[in-house]
Amino acid sequence: MKKMNHDIKNEWVTALRSDKYRQIQGQLRDNLKGKHVGYCCLGVLCEITKQETDGEWDQYNSVCFKIGNKSEGYTPPRKVLNHAGLIEAHVETLIGMNDDAKCTFKQIANFIDNNL
Repeated sequence: MKKMNHDIKNEWVTALRSDKYRQIQGQLRDNLKGKHVGYCCLGVLCEITKQETDGEWDQYNSVCFKIGNKSEGYTPPRKVLNHAGLIEAHVETLIGMNDDAKCTFKQIANFIDNNL
């Protein structure tokens, strides 16, 4: 399996283990009852790489991460995946862990650390 960018991997794993981000399922990001912002594991990746990828959260649809004119709400844009060194198989596995198996961010961080 292709290995991801080492520096991004370390930053992502640290972010997932930090308790800074609230976990959600089903989309990259969402406002939780207007009080808190929640992220899926891939939404955290978008958040930590937004400067390097020239991305931003869509001001009209806060669940979507936007690069240029293209917004994505369920998976990171291709530019984020390429920057991180992730392939579709990685994305599918991580979506399954976050959304279907409801693994914690710490469990997902351990998987990333040991396998990607």
